[in-house]
Amino acid sequence: MDLAQDTLTELEDYRKHAQKNFKEIFSAAEKIADKFNVTMSIPRISKKQVHRINVQTNNPEDYFRISVFIPFLDFFISQLKFRFLDHVDILSSLHSLFDKISTTEEFKKLAEFYEEDLNGNNSILEEFQLWQRKLKKLEIKPKNSIDALKLCNADIYPGINK
Repeated sequence: MDLAQDTLTELEDYRKHAQKNFKEIFSAAEKIADKFNVTMSIPRISKKQVHRINVQTNNPEDYFRISVFIPFLDFFISQLKFRFLDHVDILSSLHSLFDKISTTEEFKKLAEFYEEDLNGNNSILEEFQLWQRKLKKLEIKPKNSIDALKLCNADIYPGINK
């Protein structure tokens, strides 16, 4: 989660300075194009365009920054938020499966989120309490979810295992 937040902050800063950042990218692309005798140009622009972006400029750098670079960064930022940061409560509650001092409330969030996958397992909270009891008795505690999964017998703790 920290990595996702740091990446988001970096991308938002990169987006804020899109003009300066894209200038460097475009300059490098121009050098490569020159090696192959390719002229950087913008696609044909019409007065009324409905199937693609229609940037009114004659400068290829402005065109590609506005039509490709900025929308890509915006999409990447929105996907990062949607896939990670919008679910921070759920993802952070996963630690309740291998942390012996987790609360039932943390686990309830996780169980509610995965309710459909648990096939209506009504005894999941009791199963969690048994699982917590087992974790407290262990001499070597699991440090992550993979270690906890190795210890979790699917026959005894089917919901926790799932």
